[in-house]
Amino acid sequence: MAEITHIDYDPATYWTTSAKNFRSSARLHLQHFLFQRTLGYVLESHVLAFISSSDNGRSGRSSLRVADIGCGNGAWLCDLNDELLKASTSAQLDGAISLEELDVMKPPSDDLLEVYDIVHIRAFSSILVDTGVGPLLSFVHAILKSGGYVQWEEVQGDKLVIEAAESASANNVSTKACDTISQMLEAAGKARGSNFGFIDRLDHEIQGFGGFEDVHKQVFEKRKQDYKAWTEDMLMVWGDLAIHIPTKADEPTAKLTRESFLDLFRRAVDETEYGVAIHQRMIMVAVGRKGA
Repeated sequence: MAEITHIDYDPATYWTTSAKNFRSSARLHLQHFLFQRTLGYVLESHVLAFISSSDNGRSGRSSLRVADIGCGNGAWLCDLNDELLKASTSAQLDGAISLEELDVMKPPSDDLLEVYDIVHIRAFSSILVDTGVGPLLSFVHAILKSGGYVQWEEVQGDKLVIEAAESASANNVSTKACDTISQMLEAAGKARGSNFGFIDRLDHEIQGFGGFEDVHKQVFEKRKQDYKAWTEDMLMVWGDLAIHIPTKADEPTAKLTRESFLDLFRRAVDETEYGVAIHQRMIMVAVGRKGA
C-alpha cells in the first residue's frame, strides 16, 4: 500500500456538506455537553453580571437579543434560557429561536446593526483561513449594541494530543493510525494556510481590533475523565472526512483513496478501544464588551 501522507479537504466544505445528518447533530450535542462540563457555565460571569445589572439599558423583565455565530443545531441557545432562570435574572429569552444562514465574513445587513446584547462564538477556528479574525470581529462589533458582550470559545486546534492511557502504554498499544491521520490533517491545514496561533492570544486579538473594552481570557484544562468522550467526538469528525476523499475507482493512481482512508480510520478506532485518547488539551474563552 502506498504511504499515506496527505489528505486534501476544505474544513469550510466539511461544515456545509449535504451529508450532515442526525449523526452530525448528535456529535454537536456531545461537543456542547463536553464544553459545558469543562467550562461549568453557559454565560461567563462578566456577561451574566451585565444582563443582571440595572445599567444595561433594559428595564423590567425584558427579552435578550442573542446571536450564536456558527450555532450548529442550536444546542447552546437551548441551554441559555435555563442558565438565565437559575441566575434569577430579570432578563429572559422570549422563547423564539430562529436559525439563519449568514456570511459573517461580510458586513451585516442594516437590519442587524447594533441589535444584539450578546454574541456567542464557538469552535470557529477551522473557518478562519487567510482572512484572520478581522472580518469576523468586524461583523460581531457591528451587530452588537453599545455595551454588549462577545463571548468566544475555542479549543487549541493546532495542539491535538494523542496519548495512550497508562495501562495501554504498559501493554505497548500502538498510536500509529491515530498519529497518521493527525499528521495528514495537520499537513492539509498548513497547505491551506490555516493558522491557529490566534487562539492562544484570543484576548489580544479582540483588544487589538479596537472598539472592545474589559477584554479578558480564561483557560480551562479538559477533565481527564472526559477524554474518552472527546476522543469519540473527534472520531466522528474523522469518520465524516471519508466522503471528501475520492474512491479508487474515481482516481486509481491516488496515494490516498476513500478505501485506504477508511482502513486507516478503522485501525485508529481500534487503537482508541485499547485506551488511546485523542483530544485538544485546553479550551480558551475570551470575553469583551463593546464600547460606547
